[in-house]
Amino acid sequence: MKIETARLDLIPCTPSAMALIEHYTITERVKQHMYAIEDDISLFGWGTWFVMDHTRQQIIGDVGFKSKPDQDGVVEMLYQISHDAQGNGFATEALDAMIHWALAQDEVYKVTAKCESHNDAAIHVFKKLKMTPTATHHNVLQWEICQH
Repeated sequence: MKIETARLDLIPCTPSAMALIEHYTITERVKQHMYAIEDDISLFGWGTWFVMDHTRQQIIGDVGFKSKPDQDGVVEMLYQISHDAQGNGFATEALDAMIHWALAQDEVYKVTAKCESHNDAAIHVFKKLKMTPTATHHNVLQWEICQH
């Protein structure tokens, strides 16, 4: 399974997907998800997805969700794009695809995301995605987008 956009492939993180990775630093969060999915297949799709640039044919970041949807149908979205790939709209393109994928799942009603209040790049991305700011707590902004 993968999600294709105009410039990107989004590939769910699995042990077999690790073979695709060159020159990309795997965070502890990604490693934990990879091992958790081996024990609980229901996590598939609800963790990290690698972002592959079609042109470079390499991983330039990761997007995904903190966990499976909760009982209210809410998932929290996370992302990071490699420094050398930032400023090209890749985050917006990847997150847009992830939002559409998540909201197409029967168990999801709302997608949320967080960023620090001084993170202008993330704020710009979330605004472009038509997410709504809903709360601020200790300089962290919460954003959301819901099914209509």
